[in-house]
Amino acid sequence: MKVFVTGATGIIGKRIVKQLVQHNYEVVGLARSDKNVEQLKAMGALPRRGDLFQAQQLIDITRDCDAILHMATKIPLQAVPKAKDWVMNDRIRTEGTRNLITAAEKNGIKTFIQQSVIFTYGDQDGAEIYQDTPLPDQVSDNLLSNVEMEEMLTQHPSLQYIILRFGWFYSADSAQTQNMLQMAKKGFFPVIGKGQSFLNMIHADDAATAVVHALQHASSLQRSIFNITDFSPISLKDMITAMAKAAKGRTPRHIPRPLARIMTGKAAVEFLTASMKIQPASHFGDWRPKYPDFKIGISEVAKELNNPLSQKAIRA
Repeated sequence: MKVFVTGATGIIGKRIVKQLVQHNYEVVGLARSDKNVEQLKAMGALPRRGDLFQAQQLIDITRDCDAILHMATKIPLQAVPKAKDWVMNDRIRTEGTRNLITAAEKNGIKTFIQQSVIFTYGDQDGAEIYQDTPLPDQVSDNLLSNVEMEEMLTQHPSLQYIILRFGWFYSADSAQTQNMLQMAKKGFFPVIGKGQSFLNMIHADDAATAVVHALQHASSLQRSIFNITDFSPISLKDMITAMAKAAKGRTPRHIPRPLARIMTGKAAVEFLTASMKIQPASHFGDWRPKYPDFKIGISEVAKELNNPLSQKAIRA
């Protein structure tokens, strides 16, 4: 089986590629640069140059493929991202997905696995969320493209889509995770209010195994949406405390919500205080996360970052 992967050199994508190669899939990775080409070759994948925003290119380079895994994103790394910082990610979700669907239609590709996010549920005030929980009528502006992306797939008459709504990614090779650990170590990552909002995390390794599991069981999972996290919701206070402990840093301080909005912006505060408890899907099969608890996972991440050999592997 030949599988086309977008975002193949990203945090999640490169893990997916390596696992698929290990499972003897033929992997075709979308490459936008010479560096991407070399990375994909090193992982045992076949690089094909192309652009998500060039529909005919995608038709041409997916012609002999059997499945599409759309894992590309462009999440802003700024501490306080502005609306313009989300434009490319929005375009990947909408125009990029639309072009890939067209390529699938033209080439008779039925299996289409799409990365999505649980954040689309918004603030649920700590309620338990299941895969059939409806999305709210209104979502934040930077998630409108995510809703549109999902609707393209769910409203398609014949595509055998699988949408995976992931929780908050973390890993040793994530710049965001590294930055948060450094902030927690220095005491610069405060708890907002009492820190009672519940967050839902997932290690990047586990996100990748979930994608591979979905592909392996596509015939029984098709035309479904699944929430994928470690299924151990953690309070904001406990999450930041766990990061500080893993980084051997200071006990985090608490700051009131109005001050947090001044310091980090309204969007960041809403993101950190959006509270829900994601529950396991009843029919996603026997997939289980390797890191079922953020406290365990972030401790392992910190150890990896402090290991010189691991650091060398991360930079590679």
